[in-house]
Amino acid sequence: MTVCVAAYTVSPLERALVMASDEMASVMSGACCIDENMLKVAPIHRMWAAMFSAEDVTPVEPIMRRVMQELCPDGFDKAPAVTVSMMQGAFKRGYQAERAERTADALLSPYQLDMSAFNRRALELFGDNGAAVMRDRIERFEFDCEFLVCGFDKSLEPHIFTVSNPGVVRDYDTVGYWAVGSGSFNALSALALRGHSMRHSLESTIYNVCEAKFAAENAVAVGKASFVVVHRPDGRWASLSPETVEHMRAAWTTYGKPRAPIEALTELSQWVSEELPTDHANGQSSKPTSSSGDQT
Repeated sequence: MTVCVAAYTVSPLERALVMASDEMASVMSGACCIDENMLKVAPIHRMWAAMFSAEDVTPVEPIMRRVMQELCPDGFDKAPAVTVSMMQGAFKRGYQAERAERTADALLSPYQLDMSAFNRRALELFGDNGAAVMRDRIERFEFDCEFLVCGFDKSLEPHIFTVSNPGVVRDYDTVGYWAVGSGSFNALSALALRGHSMRHSLESTIYNVCEAKFAAENAVAVGKASFVVVHRPDGRWASLSPETVEHMRAAWTTYGKPRAPIEALTELSQWVSEELPTDHANGQSSKPTSSSGDQT
């Protein structure tokens, strides 16, 4: 699995998108994971990029190719600006088409059927019960692939949305940030605890996204290697150097990583010594219950 994080700023002085991901690759349905191997931020349009989370990465490129063929048939440089609805529609169609093709290859090819032929002839070929069983197998077909897509529309407004099985689009423009992958809960928690807002400066947004990535590394199958890129509405892209990312990590570890305040620990130490004093003879508390003042 992975973590991919995106956030945008629309502060009075600037607007930009910030994206970060690990570089761990999963293949063979997650049976093999390799860190520092894969870039997960892929331009799909001169104004848009996609990140992805998948136990099996093999469907990712075909889906993105379908999107680019629809929206950029003459290449990035000649691609017209698109609305968020156009991008969401292209991703939904590309995702569903690739899923249908892979499902048909895995389940229907022995009968020389594609999905369209199955829908027309299922009852004829398999009967009521057989068709119901096949439909259930099709609906349960594993396709664990999720995209985090972000970019600028025709009006240069930033957008963030996800596309997940079986082609469901979810919009996160109101939030202004989101994350996908096995580390997404940690990343989103870090952004929420930081109080991140789309009104923050670009510098704050970059740091907060880096922090979210670092916090996500405690989750299962999230790599330590980090790729961070900034995208502006004028089409410019710039990635943080590995050295800069590590400087951010060092700053976060030293100053930003949550710690219990010394004042709180001092007060709690005093409370413990008063309310739960240790009987040094047997190593047990001499007061088994808390005082009535601490009951709720």
